[in-house]
Amino acid sequence: MIMHDIDTMPCQDPSVISETVGGELYLFNPKNGALKKTNDVGTLIWSLCDGKCSIDDAVKAITSSWNVDPGTARDDLLSFINQLKSEGFVTEDRTTEDNG
Repeated sequence: MIMHDIDTMPCQDPSVISETVGGELYLFNPKNGALKKTNDVGTLIWSLCDGKCSIDDAVKAITSSWNVDPGTARDDLLSFINQLKSEGFVTEDRTTEDNG
């Protein structure tokens, strides 16, 4: 279930290790030991977790690549973001970016 609506994609947690193996993206959070394997859509969503991309632009990216209606794409996107948040892969804290 979608917990809340947001306008902007969250940021990737900088401690998360991501690796593509055999065309699938694996995410590992060393803080809590969480491991996640994503499909092509999840890989695209992960790449858009920059704290700058709008949710609407992410929905457009999904619907332009896969045959899915925008409403379903948005619901699934927000659900996946909530999963990533709950497992510590992404954060709403945008102060962790551009610190260099």
